[in-house]
Parts: sequence; structure tokens; C-alpha cells
Amino acid sequence: MKSIKLLLVGDIHYPDVKSALAIADYKDTAYPSDLAKISIPDKLQNVAREISRLRDDDECIAGILLCGDLTTHGDLDGYRDCVKYLNEALRLSDSTIWRNEHVHIVPGNHDVDRKLCDGSDFFQKFIPLVEAWSGPPQRDFTAKGSRHTVIEKNGIGAAIFSLNSCVGCGEKRFLPEKVREDLSGILSKAFREDSINGFDLVGEQLDTPAFVEGDISNVVTAIGQMGQNYLPIVLAHHNILPQAAPRIALYTEAINGGLVRSRLTHCLSPVIYCHGHIHTDPIEIIQTASGNGSSVVSLSIPPLIDGFDVLEVHFGHKDFPVGCTIHRHRVQSDGGVLCIQEKDVRVPVHSGKLHDHMDDRMIAILKSVKHDKYLRFDALITPIHRKFRKQFSENAIAKYLLEAEWLGLVEILNREEQPKVWQVRKTQP
Repeated sequence: MKSIKLLLVGDIHYPDVKSALAIADYKDTAYPSDLAKISIPDKLQNVAREISRLRDDDECIAGILLCGDLTTHGDLDGYRDCVKYLNEALRLSDSTIWRNEHVHIVPGNHDVDRKLCDGSDFFQKFIPLVEAWSGPPQRDFTAKGSRHTVIEKNGIGAAIFSLNSCVGCGEKRFLPEKVREDLSGILSKAFREDSINGFDLVGEQLDTPAFVEGDISNVVTAIGQMGQNYLPIVLAHHNILPQAAPRIALYTEAINGGLVRSRLTHCLSPVIYCHGHIHTDPIEIIQTASGNGSSVVSLSIPPLIDGFDVLEVHFGHKDFPVGCTIHRHRVQSDGGVLCIQEKDVRVPVHSGKLHDHMDDRMIAILKSVKHDKYLRFDALITPIHRKFRKQFSENAIAKYLLEAEWLGLVEILNREEQPKVWQVRKTQP
């Protein structure tokens, strides 16, 4: 089956992340640090190396999505250093490898310098971040408005949309008028005297992550105008579902995240929503009871120091998207980065209108598959050839069966093996 793969990179928090790079059981603090450095795994370096290896080895990888929080506490020097690191470690500055329209970058709440927030212009705080990506080569950073590009390959496509969920980050709430003047002075003084702890006081606690409603509408309108052979993928920093772990803090969720969720679930096609922020990696499917076949797959990307994801979108014989596989590459206890096959997550993303996907060939193949027992792939070939005049190649039969599995019509027991040893049965009579 045809497919398109995208690299998904979560929060980085550079340069703070460098203090958590090593995997070691430190007991002797007097041990030479330089000797320890060359003998202990560097998690971030290993993750970057694995990303580069994948990009070199897998020609299906067509783009990269960065979920924001490249730095911490609005450290603009740290942000620029992270951009430099990504350009070098992932060869992100090489436009022959990463075309600009295939690179999407959104801000995170930790990327915002709170000192640039004065309440008069909600977008001026993003100017240094835009400039950090000014190149060469030029990389479009999503700050004001939404961004929409298309990745096309051999008749199939993924439509990527970037949204800024950090418009309200760093903006201050209006304090009660009776105490506003006194409290404003105290908070401002705390921030001036201690920028790190001051951030915790006047930054995160007064953070108000939010999307611009007009941007949401533009994305939904564009999705509605797309052809059926494109899968919409939306990138932002903040989650649109509350995280599983209780979080005792003000404004940790986007204030209109529910609005985004509602709008996307009413699109007439499935949508993949990718985000970072919560430092865990749940994959959740959101559906409504309307029965229109739409759904939103909420895909949370882990911090880069813990690994990354590869999103593979699969397309059927009519070039419609039918499913996606999330390949999870995670740092192991020994510091290596592995993609463990049994942890791959498969999610159907077809519209549910099976007649749009099926043709005479698929119907002929399914007629030869039993419901009450598994049949070996080899046993299917002869009856399929007998019932259908035109001879199928084994490869064509395998592709149709894989598509039928995404559509929920068949079950393949040992899909990872060679097709000739597959065990196949129908899921319904």
C-alpha cells in the first residue's frame, strides 16, 4: 500500500534538557567528568542520531512537525541555540532534505518571553521566534494566522495545518480593581528580581493558552474543501483534551480547546491532531454521536529526550486514506533508541463509507475469505483466480487484504510476516 510518513518532534526545552542527558547511576561525584561523558549514553544525541538514520534510510519520510517548547522560561538565547542544534543534528537547514513546505513549526508556551507581553499587541512576543527561523534557508514559523501546506506523492497526499495555541500565553489577567495597583507592583518587582521564580509567579500561573477563533474557522473551511484523497493533519502545541494526570494550576489547558475539538469533530473527514505540552504520549480518538463518519485522533508527542513518533498514513487502491500507524521510537533504559513493533499503534481513519473504497476486485477477493475459520493466504489464491477472470498477482491480493483490514472487513493474524503465511478471515458473514 502507498503511504506517507511524517516525523513528529515533541517538547525539547533547550538548554535545560542538557542537564538530563546522561543515563547513569552516579555515586562517585569525584569521578572525572570528561571520562564519564564519553562512557555514558547521551539520550538527546542518540535520539537525534536515530532521526537522521531514519530520514536517510526511509524515502517515505516526507516531512517533520515540531510541536513547540524548544526552550524554557522564554529564554530567547536558548531558543536560538535550539534552532542551531536542530539545524545541525537533524540537518534541518538542508533544503534538499527538508523542503520548506514540508517543515511545520509552532510556538510553545515556554518559548514566549514574558517581558515582551504588554497587552497592546498579542503577536509581538513571537517576532524573535520568527526571526530565529529566518534562515538561510527560510522556515515558516506559525505565529499569526494558520499555515496550510500539502505533501503529495504518487497521487496521495497529506494536508498539514499549523495553529498557534499560545496567543494568550504570557498575557496577564486583569486583577480586581481595588487591589490591582498594589498587586501589579508586587508581581512586577518579583519578576524583575528573580526572572526564573518570577516566571512561575507571573508566567505559568497567569498563562492563558488560546487559539484565534478565525484561524480555527479557516482551517475547518479548508478541510471541508479538500478532496477525499487527502488526510488533514493539524499541528499545535496545546492539547484539546484534558491530560490524564490531575494538574493543579490555572490555565493549563487552552481556554478554547473544546471549541477546536468540536469544530474538528464536525468535519466530514477524519482529522489527526498532533500536540506536545503534556510530556506524555496518549493516543485518543474523539467521536460524536452524529454518525457522520468523522473522528479526531489526538496524538500526543513525548519530549524529544524520551523519543519521537513517526506517523505513517496508509492509502487504499483508490488513493483514499484508510488508516495510520504511529511508530513509537523511545529511549530505552540503556540509552538506546528503539521502535518496538508491538508498541506500534494502528488507527483506522477512513470515512466509514465502505462503498467509496470497494470495487469488483475487492468484492471478489472477500468472497473467497471465510468467516468461520482462518484461511492461509496460499489457499486463497486459487479460488480468487477461479472466480475472477483477470488474474491477480499475489502482491495485488495482499494489498487488497491489507486495505480490507483497515476497513474492518477482515482480520490478518500475522500481518508482520510474509503474505504467503498470513492467516485471514472475515470479521462478519
